[in-house]
Amino acid sequence: MTTPDFSNKTLYGTDTKELRSIWAGWLIVFLFPSILGNITILLASLKYRAIKLHRVVVMFIEHIAMLDFILALTCLIPKVVSLLVNRWVFGEALCYAVVFITYYGHCTNLMYICTFTTCKWLILTFPLRSKFWFRKQYHTPVCFAIWVLAATFPIAFLIIDKSDISFDYRTYLCAYRYTSKKWDLWIIILSVILGFLPMTILLTMTTLLTCYLIRAKKSAERTSGSFRWQGLITVLLTAALYMISYLPFASYVVAATLMKQKRADVTTTPGYILYYRISKETMWCSSTYNIFIYAFTVKSFRDFLRGKVTERLSRVSLSGTILGLSQPSELSPSSNKKQSTSTTI
Repeated sequence: MTTPDFSNKTLYGTDTKELRSIWAGWLIVFLFPSILGNITILLASLKYRAIKLHRVVVMFIEHIAMLDFILALTCLIPKVVSLLVNRWVFGEALCYAVVFITYYGHCTNLMYICTFTTCKWLILTFPLRSKFWFRKQYHTPVCFAIWVLAATFPIAFLIIDKSDISFDYRTYLCAYRYTSKKWDLWIIILSVILGFLPMTILLTMTTLLTCYLIRAKKSAERTSGSFRWQGLITVLLTAALYMISYLPFASYVVAATLMKQKRADVTTTPGYILYYRISKETMWCSSTYNIFIYAFTVKSFRDFLRGKVTERLSRVSLSGTILGLSQPSELSPSSNKKQSTSTTI
């Protein structure tokens, strides 16, 4: 099978400037919450300790926020610029960097959210044993193992064919092309290990956590007790919205695999290009909504945001008041003359 040349601007590009401007504006909507939101999460957690959840949950929140910030900074910004100028302007080195960071970041993010939900289920199911399992000295080795395992995909690019990279006009971002015959086998192995298995575990853990939440809610209503739900809801919403944002692209991968022999003919149709673009853009939602999830589910984080906003508004109001008081009153010459006369008298 011959891989289509997605760097062909005539077949896959968008020549209409208005459409590209609308597309770039849509990405900017994701860009600011991704950068500012994830910086806020990191500052709130690392500096102010404003996310008061289980220490393991907080650790994963910090790593996910850092990954989303890196992806937004290194991928979304070049993509917006490429859309506006209708070509890649950042040079070959950054093109390679974007490809490796994109694949590395998405693989790591999936594995972190998978481990995130699994750890939460273990904490709820085995509360006594989890105190030993999730001791602080185990945090760094677990995170390091995730980073190393996720690096398998970009390392495979370097080993099989490191130069097989081009600018993809379907997404206006550099991408790997998979033209080597070796990928016929390796793409299946890596997709199963780094994609299918983590997503299956994530779906299973999300289902188990949902069942736990329903049982706990019924038990609390039956006994007229209370249930500390904020940590569980935080994990559930993060996992559920992540899977929803990746669902269009997952369906594209399945369809592309089934239509493998006809792919070269199908890829140039407007419907295929449009769906592929939509499926890729919805993936960026996962780097945007986390700050809204935490503000909704974590009271300490919500209080932190409210306090910072109130403090900023009070400073602005106070600065305006001081500035108004410091302005000299403008009096007419006749008024000044009368004032000086009365003073002399």
